[in-house]
Amino acid sequence: MRNKKRLSAAMLGLCLLCGGTSAMADADITTSGGTADTAVTYTVASTSFTVTIPASVTIDPTAGTGTVNVALDATNYKPAYDSGNDAMQIWVFLSKAANRTGGINYLSDGTNKIAYTIKKNGSDVGIGTSPASNAVIDWTTRNSLNTASADLALKVTETATVAGSYSDTLTFTVKTMQLGENDTPIL
Repeated sequence: MRNKKRLSAAMLGLCLLCGGTSAMADADITTSGGTADTAVTYTVASTSFTVTIPASVTIDPTAGTGTVNVALDATNYKPAYDSGNDAMQIWVFLSKAANRTGGINYLSDGTNKIAYTIKKNGSDVGIGTSPASNAVIDWTTRNSLNTASADLALKVTETATVAGSYSDTLTFTVKTMQLGENDTPIL
């Protein structure tokens, strides 16, 4: 009798433990007016985008040229905004060149400088804090493509007078903005 009580207590404890974790099973409705519930789950993919900037770029010493490839992947970008007519815009822009002086970009060895240009599609790339006028990539959620890229051509424009290793640091910034029905910014 004592073993039966222990077994019953153990079974009751097990039922209490497992009772809250039972799996949902299909429900059969077998009477008129009967009801059953079902759980509905919808998972929204990640709401992120990725902008890839190379860690470094080497300018070929013979040709005096190099390329910076900037790439945007917005495949999983699902921003939350109000209306079906609205869109989100992503700008990737060049916000700073460390050795830029007087509107000219320079590579420097710490003492000496060599001028160079940064161009996209043959036009000078602006450097500053205005994403609209300095955009390297200008993309909106209205685009049918989920990716965008830009190649920036670097070209040394003067001859070095002193041997050495010359460098500069380019800073890229990403800005997003909600756009209204007519692509006007919603502030």
